Amino acid sequence: SSDLNYALAVETGSRPHFPPVDAIRRGFKVTEAEAWGIAIAISRRGTRPYPYLRPTADKLYPTLIPTIKALMK
Repeated sequence: SSDLNYALAVETGSRPHFPPVDAIRRGFKVTEAEAWGIAIAISRRGTRPYPYLRPTADKLYPTLIPTIKALMK
């Protein structure tokens, strides 16, 4: 889905890059000046990771096959 293009960057963080200021302004509902500040910070530091998919997958994957087998019975 095009809505999930950002998922990997959220999960793993990103290197410094200059994101679109207008997307930040609209997405975070901030002023253009605030959006520029955020974009400049990202261009210098990147973004930190917020793992959500991998920890859950690591926790639940071992139970996946037994759960599928139980549901097929």
